Amino acid sequence: MLRTAEPIYEHVRVFKGRAGITQTTRPYHLYLLKPEGRDSVVIDGLRSVSYAPKYLDARGGGKISKARRILNYIQEHKDKAFFSTEIAEALKDEAINGC
Repeated sequence: MLRTAEPIYEHVRVFKGRAGITQTTRPYHLYLLKPEGRDSVVIDGLRSVSYAPKYLDARGGGKISKARRILNYIQEHKDKAFFSTEIAEALKDEAINGC
């Protein structure tokens, strides 16, 4: 599993009715399957890097990273396509919250 080296920031404006418009900046990463024999890939100017132990989820005991849990889910359901929110919803019991 590879993920973007740096987070991507997206400015979001949400209409809240009478409360007006709220604005926030949300960071996110893109994930892709790792090609054999490659530890990094550049696609459309975004550098994706290999898994590093510093990304282990300490809440899960440090044995399985969030990236590994996502990869396992995608491999188990490889006949489908997903939005990131669908993966987060499916894995919410495993401390994957879509952040």
